[in-house]
Amino acid sequence: MIKKRIISLILFLSLIGNCLIVAQSKTTNLYPGITDYLKSLNRQPVDTIISKIDRLIDNVSDTATQSKIAGIAFDYYSSSPVMGHETVAVYLADNYFLNKRLKWSDEDSFVMLYTYAEFNRESLLGKSAQELVLEDINGHLISLRNCEGEYKVLYFYDDKCSSCKEQTEQLSSIIQNYKGIPITLLAVYTQGNKDDWHKYVNIHFSKIDNPAVTIYHLWDPEAGSLFHKKYSVLSTPAMFLIDRQNIIIGRKLDCNALSQLLDIRNNSIADYHALFDNIFSEMDPVDSATIAQIATSFEKMVGKDSALYRESFYELYKYLKSQPYTEYSQGAYTIANQYIINRPEYWSVEFVEQMKYVLEMYSKNMIGSVASDLVLQDKKGRDKSILGYSSRYTILFFHIIHCSDCNESKEALKAIYEKYKRKGIRVIAVYTGENEAEWRKFIKDNEKKWVYLWDENKSGNIHEKYDVLYVPKIYLLDKDKVIIAKDITAETLDGIIESMMTNKRPK
Repeated sequence: MIKKRIISLILFLSLIGNCLIVAQSKTTNLYPGITDYLKSLNRQPVDTIISKIDRLIDNVSDTATQSKIAGIAFDYYSSSPVMGHETVAVYLADNYFLNKRLKWSDEDSFVMLYTYAEFNRESLLGKSAQELVLEDINGHLISLRNCEGEYKVLYFYDDKCSSCKEQTEQLSSIIQNYKGIPITLLAVYTQGNKDDWHKYVNIHFSKIDNPAVTIYHLWDPEAGSLFHKKYSVLSTPAMFLIDRQNIIIGRKLDCNALSQLLDIRNNSIADYHALFDNIFSEMDPVDSATIAQIATSFEKMVGKDSALYRESFYELYKYLKSQPYTEYSQGAYTIANQYIINRPEYWSVEFVEQMKYVLEMYSKNMIGSVASDLVLQDKKGRDKSILGYSSRYTILFFHIIHCSDCNESKEALKAIYEKYKRKGIRVIAVYTGENEAEWRKFIKDNEKKWVYLWDENKSGNIHEKYDVLYVPKIYLLDKDKVIIAKDITAETLDGIIESMMTNKRPK
């Protein structure tokens, strides 16, 4: 029933859409100079545009002229191809016409004015993304707001739509060749034929294999999630880009715009990284006071710009967390507590909860502390303590078998082990999965001198003691089993070990 009502509404909107177009042409022709003025504002921020339109309307004394000016402005911004201008149109509808402050000039198209605002209000640029819980192709429920990914691409399509086919082919190519921070694609089929949906997915998405991209194929055949209204899906294709804090940063995108926006975001992250490199290299040696000073400076710099605040402090947190030094690690912990968890007004609820969990796990094995012990089983079923092996340095490698990133790390660790095995290096590979046959084959096919362990009895509490929700995870311990570095790449590990062997700090 819900789906029928949605479809009926969409058909109705398409029938009455011409009413608004006619109203636009009649009103706009009366005041051509106003349209020229609005065009001159195109490069201004949305808040500035709204302020100037308000001022323009307030400078006119009679309400009839005010209505015409506001109507022209609404017509202009509701049909503008510039991303973000929908916000201006919704503002004008809400603050001048729907609240009855001014009279809409054409009664026949008033319903279209109302529906435009109603169907765009929840998915405007800069708004918090509305939750969608949809069924995936395997029958599991997936939450848009809770799924992982630094950025989320929300893509609505119809298998019978020629424009969708063209955009889907371009999107598949972009996703397959994408290189950047991890993203998640939520591809939402808007129709109700399951066989057609599966066929479409198989044709257009099945060959994509990119570790930087997670893909969910979703649908809502009964339209119970109200995705049409929440994301203004009155036609397809429709594409949105959502950031880590579930803020909409791109709407009604085509593939070219998506690709450019992702490039901008990735370049911005690289710029932040370079900025932090310069800042911290100038302030070496770094301690907690130094990091606090930098954070305070950033807070003053961003002022009341919430978007810049989120971007700056999240990138600072990620940068500090990625560095293999105790002071940086502790600094990341401080930033997350003081500027994310204790400032919830800047962040989504889901992100704050995720950060709380990350910090809870992160605090269990802080750099500089003795590693938590695990009693696991070797290939002969014997109980073994991971802290019971004597060596100058111990590498803990948490992994699963069918994981491309784990396999890449494994190969890199082989080279590192070969390079330093005579220097007192031991590798303990901890399998976090449950398939014994695959694990034994893995042991047979890999380095014989490594220690291979797994939690055969499910009593080792790996996930309670170590942050291994995502693998691979690499830890480096000294001879006393004190953690030197954690959650690092094999490349970083190599640099740390080399620096310790030569008594030089890694770059």
